[in-house]
Amino acid sequence: DCITPVTTDADRDYLLNKCGINDKRPVITEPFIQWVIEDNFCNNRPSLENLSLYNVLLTDNVETYECMKIRLLNASHSAMCSGYLMGYRYIHQIILDQDIEECIEYLMNDEITFTLPPVPGIDLNLYKTTLITRFQIQI
Repeated sequence: DCITPVTTDADRDYLLNKCGINDKRPVITEPFIQWVIEDNFCNNRPSLENLSLYNVLLTDNVETYECMKIRLLNASHSAMCSGYLMGYRYIHQIILDQDIEECIEYLMNDEITFTLPPVPGIDLNLYKTTLITRFQIQI
């Protein structure tokens, strides 16, 4: 999981000026990254030691993680579309509106969390707090 907003001319200019790379379609991402990998390889399992240092999780079943991400992150993004109608253009602007943030927190805590299956190794309260923080970052 990693949010990748639309690339702008400013992003391309930054890459060219700072790195000397002229890329017409660079992919800009938020600083957060999370990989959930199903530990079910068709051949020998590759050496994946110390992946937790990079927020990579190995699991027997990715479905619970996928469900958590889709219901909490994607649903919150969809719910924030009303902010566009209020004159905001970006998620980081929308979530800074206190009324919208409270609505998103209500959605996550009171409408979605109880629908989630247990997600091994995940503190749902921390995950939800992290989502709000991620939404606030201007990418």
